[in-house]
Amino acid sequence: MEYWYLWVLFAVLCLVTVFVLYKASGALQQHNNDKKQLLEEIDRLKALKDKFQHASKEEIEACESREVLDGVQAVLQSKIERADDPETCFSTFPLPSQYLYTLYYFLEDSETALSFFLGHNGEPLCSLASPALAAVGEEKLSALVKEAYTAYNADDDVSRFDAPFKEAFDRARISEHCKTYVLENRETVLS
Repeated sequence: MEYWYLWVLFAVLCLVTVFVLYKASGALQQHNNDKKQLLEEIDRLKALKDKFQHASKEEIEACESREVLDGVQAVLQSKIERADDPETCFSTFPLPSQYLYTLYYFLEDSETALSFFLGHNGEPLCSLASPALAAVGEEKLSALVKEAYTAYNADDDVSRFDAPFKEAFDRARISEHCKTYVLENRETVLS
């Protein structure tokens, strides 16, 4: 046992190797789970696009309000993604389509706070949020968003609008209003 320290070094290297393999296995498993979730989301959006591309009034009425907004967004997003210039493509959409596209992102990003939506989106989504809310019947929320947007453009602190916004924000109610708006404008939106 003249070189006992080599055996200790070998044991430490074995432990480090086991630890590294364990961590790599966990990272690989997490990567595979993330990839699986992403592929499932892509499949879900494709199915929604196919379902809503030529949906009848009865088919839309049978769906949940959140699914309707997701489906309309999937149809519109596929058009934007195929376009050479996405901004020009969006500007050619009829106003009801622009409103619904905006409201999809508004609902997603405003879940955190109104200031989050304004800070993480640009034009035309920020300027369309207030008229889009008014178009679907959310006048009180529309006025609040308009005031916050004006303050945001003046480099004023918009976080003060987050508390009153949180009180007025009801995702289910807005989604239901969006569904009604889609039914009223089905031919324009899904053409």
